[in-house]
Amino acid sequence: MLMISGPTCSGKTALAESLCKRIPSEIISVDSGCFYRDVSIGNGKFTMDLGLPYHMVSILNANERMTVFAFLKRVIPLSSHIREMGKLPLACGGSMMYMERFLKGLEGAPLDTSSIHELEGLMDDIGPIEAHKMLSEMDPYRALRTHYMDRKRMIRALSECVRNEGVSLPGIISTGRPWSGIFVDRPDEIILSRIYRRTEEMLQRGWISEVEGLIGRGISMEAPVLRMTGVEHILRYLDGIIDHDELYDILVRNNLRLVRKQRAWAKMLGFRIMVIDGEDTGSSAESAMEMISALYE
Repeated sequence: MLMISGPTCSGKTALAESLCKRIPSEIISVDSGCFYRDVSIGNGKFTMDLGLPYHMVSILNANERMTVFAFLKRVIPLSSHIREMGKLPLACGGSMMYMERFLKGLEGAPLDTSSIHELEGLMDDIGPIEAHKMLSEMDPYRALRTHYMDRKRMIRALSECVRNEGVSLPGIISTGRPWSGIFVDRPDEIILSRIYRRTEEMLQRGWISEVEGLIGRGISMEAPVLRMTGVEHILRYLDGIIDHDELYDILVRNNLRLVRKQRAWAKMLGFRIMVIDGEDTGSSAESAMEMISALYE
């Protein structure tokens, strides 16, 4: 398994696609926005060459939710199937929480049942902070709406996750193998320039209209597809709270904050860092091939 990640606008997708054309491989998207079939601009899907063998793209409706359990249930057997075909699974994306779980599996104390009594005991044993981390692994969106000190809501949220997935708490799913990865990065000034261009292109392509279309279809404001990066501020623009220039500036700043978080995750996970100095991602494929060889020696 080869993991390719990087900060937003670093060119990780282009590099993965270039490698896919050079070696027998299939790409597994690890980008939570790309799971949704009703979106193509807000998730950057328009930049992808979907003529290549891609997986985990356009698999959910706008009102559906991807939990970490459901993600691992799909991608672990999928990666095994790709290997059985004699190809390299090429996981690519910037959703670092899913990337970490793909690397490490889910860890924790399994339960035989999902009774309220057992969940209360678990909360007492591991404490609210660790319980909230467990909830985040099962359902990050639900965790965002549940404060770790709200014991009643925490227990209800954990109970619903366990019941909906039909499994015990984390500990039952494991990748079973150590995987390594490449983190594609660029100097700050190049990242900033690419973020400016990408933001402008997304707005010109109709990102605002795409969000309006989802709302017009009656998609719940709590739906994960409307919680993607940037959508909150587009909604503020549609409500007249901010103007177009303010929207553009906020979207750029948000992406810069995301870049910092993604870099921190990469260091924590132990990715090999590959810095591309220029703009040509395709020519960096040879360097990536050398790094891949080092990873698998």
